[in-house]
Amino acid sequence: MKRRIMFGVALLLLAVVSTGALFAPCARWTPGHDLPFHLARIQSIAQGLRAGVIPVRLYATQAHGFGYPTGLCYPDLFLYLPGLLVAWGMHPWPAYVVFVLLVNLATAVIAYHVFSTVLRSPRAGLVCATLWTLAPYRLCDVLLRAAVGEYLALVFAPLIVLGLWRVFLDDTTPEGAGWITLALGASGILYSHILSVIMFLPVSLLAMLPLARRRKKDGWGRAIAKAAVLTLLLCAAFLVPLFDYYLHHDLGVKYFGNSAYEHSLYPGQFLIPFWPFDGLSLSLDQGLLGEMPLQIGLSLTAVLVLGFVWLRVPSVRAADAAADGEADGVEKLADWVGLLAWASLIVLLLTTCLFPWGLAGPLATIQFPWRLLGVASLLLVVLAGVLVGCTSLRLRTFWIVCLAVCLVEGVYCGVSFALHAQPLDVTATTVEGDDIGMGEYVPIQQSKDFFDDWDSVEPVAPAGVEVRDFTRVSAQETRVALVNTTDRTVRVRLPLFWHQQLQVEPHDAGATLAWDDGYAALDLAPHADGTYTVTFVEPLVWRIAELVSALTLLALVAGLIRARGTVPRARMHERG
Repeated sequence: MKRRIMFGVALLLLAVVSTGALFAPCARWTPGHDLPFHLARIQSIAQGLRAGVIPVRLYATQAHGFGYPTGLCYPDLFLYLPGLLVAWGMHPWPAYVVFVLLVNLATAVIAYHVFSTVLRSPRAGLVCATLWTLAPYRLCDVLLRAAVGEYLALVFAPLIVLGLWRVFLDDTTPEGAGWITLALGASGILYSHILSVIMFLPVSLLAMLPLARRRKKDGWGRAIAKAAVLTLLLCAAFLVPLFDYYLHHDLGVKYFGNSAYEHSLYPGQFLIPFWPFDGLSLSLDQGLLGEMPLQIGLSLTAVLVLGFVWLRVPSVRAADAAADGEADGVEKLADWVGLLAWASLIVLLLTTCLFPWGLAGPLATIQFPWRLLGVASLLLVVLAGVLVGCTSLRLRTFWIVCLAVCLVEGVYCGVSFALHAQPLDVTATTVEGDDIGMGEYVPIQQSKDFFDDWDSVEPVAPAGVEVRDFTRVSAQETRVALVNTTDRTVRVRLPLFWHQQLQVEPHDAGATLAWDDGYAALDLAPHADGTYTVTFVEPLVWRIAELVSALTLLALVAGLIRARGTVPRARMHERG
């Protein structure tokens, strides 16, 4: 019990260290970073929850209330937690800080569970959890970039490691433990950040090749298939609306993407320690002054160096064999050390200008090659887990120094961020939320003009039409009172993006919905006079998908509880 308390306190301290800089009344509010965008998302979710709208598909706080479909095109499941806090009256900024603290705690706890399970050592699990939670790139995502989707995906990435280990290498756990863990990790990433799926999926598929050759049990193909099916069922609530919406809407995009090569890294950036937590992602021709701290840090760099030293120096492996008394086991571990070390090095190479990004094809859609630093960091943490269990006693001091450097890096990241951060007015009751990022989800062909010249937030009515009232009831419901005094059918353009799922009520009161150059409009019959409500109504297939995901999750939780209850009874029977 004392050991559990000690490890629990250590994990809590990791969460506090990685979040501490946000407890000050400051935030990074620099154009190009994502905090305004995500605070606006939280406020929009809170507005929808107050109005009883679940789920919130259209955001009212963004895009001047035109109905920005972030809730359709961007996974926001986990943002309902801070959204609920804001709906209860909390300011968006402290709600976000509480959310980040819980995310960092979940990162530390999941990493500890994964690596202590795989390595069968709580101490080794704590080492890996520390390296992962305080990884400089992850802290850059959390603090400087406020990249909510990406740092949420990094919470669940270690579960992929645990799932693959259980499917291929662990012959002591039931088959279901492997594919269920794999599905939970994949679902968590998919509900967090779509681009992270593009980054982690190829690496996971490639990892299956050496794992299949070294597997300790059969049936891995069936397990992978089950994991894929369970992932689709759990994520149907997001995937079905996403693809259905994309198929029926021509989304205009102002930002057509930067050159992946131009935003790659110089190899020398990895050799600069304690980079200031400030700046933006600069193109190669702008140099390094003002660049973000895009690196893996001294501690993970030391792990990579140790991996190659352990491989290339026979005396080190011989010392391990003598210390452990298992020469064959140490030689087998050499295969994994080599694979992980070279894989980490290759992924790091992909982040640099040495890689021909002009030939990368679909992989270049990640926009910034340095996003792969998250993948490289995870591979290096896995490498650290392999090495921490097989390094000889004369190298144990290496891990003490490595953890000390990691803690220093984590504290430095927070202090540097706080010193460079710009103040945020936390006394305001709301946060201005017209920020719509790069405009990926503007559903109009004239999205460029939309950015340059916002239309009126009131209905645009021709002569002879009187607008008596215009009220946004919620993010997905708008009420407008109109009177047509002319003898002809006229069109009134509403300050709403066109969505195929919009409906107008009452249906037979002289007004019909129409598409008007990317906006929603009402065609009024001659002498029409009434109050019309335009509502975003989810199709039946979306509701069915949400029900499927909910029932799948409930069945999964019930099955896990039941399985957890049968294990102690089985052990008691064996003892009896």
